[in-house]
Amino acid sequence: MADTIEELVERRHATAEAHVRVMELRERFGPPTTEPWSEAQTTTYETAWRAWRDLERDLQEAITQYAKNEGLDRNAIEQAAQRLRRASLLLGGAVVDGLPAPFDQEGRCIVTGAPAAFLFDAAVRHRSAPG
Repeated sequence: MADTIEELVERRHATAEAHVRVMELRERFGPPTTEPWSEAQTTTYETAWRAWRDLERDLQEAITQYAKNEGLDRNAIEQAAQRLRRASLLLGGAVVDGLPAPFDQEGRCIVTGAPAAFLFDAAVRHRSAPG
């Protein structure tokens, strides 16, 4: 369970990194139907794939629970977490006290000075608004 958007962003980042690892292994080992993988390769790939799958499942559960707890649209939460993750990557991928790089140590946007929670809530509420 994630209590803050920052925790969701961290989970999204960890899940994405695990997926990159799976894709790197698939690229390095090649398709198993072309040339069978060794037992070590199979174990390495399956371990990475399970880690990614488990992180993704946990992330999806955390997003759903966060949305329920906050009374917000689940898809808007997921999209906002993804956008914040991308923003942190564009700014060098830095994380300061659990916040993506666009935020300073006090949790304020380095561009507008608004608190991270305010910006996130405004984005989610805008996406959740009818019409």
